[in-house]
Amino acid sequence: MKSSLIVLSLCLIQPIFADSTHAPINLSTSASAIGSAKLSTLNLPITSKEKFGVGYFYQSPKNEEQKLINQGYSALNVFHYVDAYRSFKTAFDLNPSSSMALVGMNFSVLLQDTSDGAAKLAASALNGVETIKEHNPLNLKEEGWFDFAKAFYLSKIGNDRHLTIKTSVPLSQAFQALMANDGSNLEAKTFIHWILLNSQNVEYIKNILEEVVAMEPTHAGAQHYLLHIAEMFDDIPLAQTYGRALIQLAKGSAHAQHMFGHTLPQTGQWQEALNQFLIADSIHMDWARKNGVELSEDWHYAHNLDLMAATYLGLKDYTNALINWSKAMSLDARAIRKTIGLSLALNQLDEAAEVLTQIEAIGPQYRQFVRDLREEHSFLANKVTPTQFGSGELAPLIRKIFASDASAQEGTLSKSFENYFVNVFRSGGFDGWSNGFVDLMRVQNLAKTKKLMILSSDLEELMVKAREGRI
Repeated sequence: MKSSLIVLSLCLIQPIFADSTHAPINLSTSASAIGSAKLSTLNLPITSKEKFGVGYFYQSPKNEEQKLINQGYSALNVFHYVDAYRSFKTAFDLNPSSSMALVGMNFSVLLQDTSDGAAKLAASALNGVETIKEHNPLNLKEEGWFDFAKAFYLSKIGNDRHLTIKTSVPLSQAFQALMANDGSNLEAKTFIHWILLNSQNVEYIKNILEEVVAMEPTHAGAQHYLLHIAEMFDDIPLAQTYGRALIQLAKGSAHAQHMFGHTLPQTGQWQEALNQFLIADSIHMDWARKNGVELSEDWHYAHNLDLMAATYLGLKDYTNALINWSKAMSLDARAIRKTIGLSLALNQLDEAAEVLTQIEAIGPQYRQFVRDLREEHSFLANKVTPTQFGSGELAPLIRKIFASDASAQEGTLSKSFENYFVNVFRSGGFDGWSNGFVDLMRVQNLAKTKKLMILSSDLEELMVKAREGRI
């Protein structure tokens, strides 16, 4: 791989830190941006012609305002929060008395950001409903949606500092009232239940969503949420069934196309998965070009790059894996470690050194962030035994590779590494695979370099199982 491909993307790197979530690191706390999107992007007008699937807030929308509100929920249901906000905002621009457009704007903000800037923007929508109520009382259904939106705001933000009227009802009470007043609304059954999902109520909500699909098979949001739940239960064939329906119902949704791809490597369908990630990437690029915005303003773009790189890795196309993780480095710090780690695993030491040097030059936090990888490079290049082994559960295992009795403990080490990586691969669906495979390759390369041939062979066998979806 040409190192210039890596260098090109490094000039865009911002000060970010790593965590274990999907979204790129450190959502904005600036009032000029919400999540990864600029406020100017959120305020771009939109038509009701986007292909996120059908929205069902209004069963028979009468005008463009109602069509846009429906589209807002269809966008929320496939995690396109920026275009959801744009849909609700455009509906409100058409009708400044639309309390339901303001409620949707509140949801669209809170699901992508809970910083103080986001709290102010979401509160401005709720305060707008309070103003509307002064002149036009809400009906019971509208009141139910508004009370729930306000309770949801308080549950996400934790205070009422930016709200003009402080009184509210508890979230559980607001939910019960909404279900009593508009429980037959398919978006109440779908969107509202999904955002309340937790480990205690997952079976109940799964049943509700299955009812929605039975009543309305074209509800892309219900199919999408059930795909996620199937993955939670590691039922990949069922997740793929929902995925096949989803990509037909939401052809313009990058995340919908991505999510079907997300399920395919787990049954060894690597090329099919790559096709889906490429479709999603194309949709992302078309969206940015059409709206004149940065690709990074939809955080799913970076996540799709990550899994596309992992899929190239599964196909043993290491060049394209490195290219895509290199692109993602400017958006998500986790891609930095994957880019350097894969270069080390492949013994592409010049390329790894070049990236390490540039990353370390950015600031002290980055030197610490890649310190163990720098030491790994020194070992592979100059046989200098590392003293830094990163953090987390993997670090002490790597340390044992360099212990004086490592050769006598290969059987025990093999079992320990197998337990560790199997746990990683089985957590988070294909995200777990993406997060674990580069580290597995690194460890296998270290074992081979240390001439721990039993351990190296066992780890190689584990890689084969991972590629074949047998873990």
